[in-house]
Amino acid sequence: MRPVVIVYRQLRYTSAQIQAVQRAEALRHMGVNATCIPIKDFEKRKITNSFIIFVKYLPTESHKKIEMMKLYRSRGNTIVWDVVDAGLSFIKKTRIRKLVDGCLFANSSYPDNISHYTAYCPWDTRLLGYESDNNEKFKIGYIGKRSKSSCLDLIDESSIINTKKEHLTKKDKLFMQTLNCHFSVVRRDPIIDTNTKISVAGALNSNIICLRTKTSEDLLGKDYPFLLESDSHDEVKSMIEYCRDSFNSSVWYMGLERTKSVKDRTNHVACAKDLISTLRNIEQNSCK
Repeated sequence: MRPVVIVYRQLRYTSAQIQAVQRAEALRHMGVNATCIPIKDFEKRKITNSFIIFVKYLPTESHKKIEMMKLYRSRGNTIVWDVVDAGLSFIKKTRIRKLVDGCLFANSSYPDNISHYTAYCPWDTRLLGYESDNNEKFKIGYIGKRSKSSCLDLIDESSIINTKKEHLTKKDKLFMQTLNCHFSVVRRDPIIDTNTKISVAGALNSNIICLRTKTSEDLLGKDYPFLLESDSHDEVKSMIEYCRDSFNSSVWYMGLERTKSVKDRTNHVACAKDLISTLRNIEQNSCK
């Protein structure tokens, strides 16, 4: 397989950067020559005959950047954009079709105007060993940036943590081990919906309350018991109570089986295997 170069925009320690670094590590374990570099370093390199994967950020905001992208394609590279949750209006721009060979989405809802493939985001490998060990009492919490979720007033202030930082502390670990139900009420366009929060809940041996979307149905099943039909305050409050009342019941354990399957399906090894297969498909289709 040709070398893989994963490019991310280094603004701060973000999920996109974590994903880029850990995906490159997983690919190397699979025997792939994979590297991970920030965009500022990428622009200085003369990469040829490789797969170049841009994570979230695609450098097309100026004529100079667009010409750079065209240059890299002319050097025999296959250009892939891992969309993550980039702006929908940007995705639909016609010029994207001429600059990339394929786009990766974390669900099967795609825009019609670009070559598209499903590729789930792997959960953060730093969470290994942080699985919930709380089987005694229902404990709900939110992991992520406050601005990304609504209805956070319905859970305790002390049950909110941001793991988008370079090092997780012992306090972080102890906090995550007490949680057995995660919370994520993020309203996005279906095309850019991601699996990150669901995969994190699975990795930490927990259930999750989240919106019914194409992504959540694909991974958890349409009958997963803790899917919200809307992000209304009243419905979210009712779902939290239902989840609390279901703790340690057959419904609860059915939910845990589903999130466990997501953990297995989106670990770094499984996602690396899927990515290798997807890159080969993109390469084949781009040669037609």
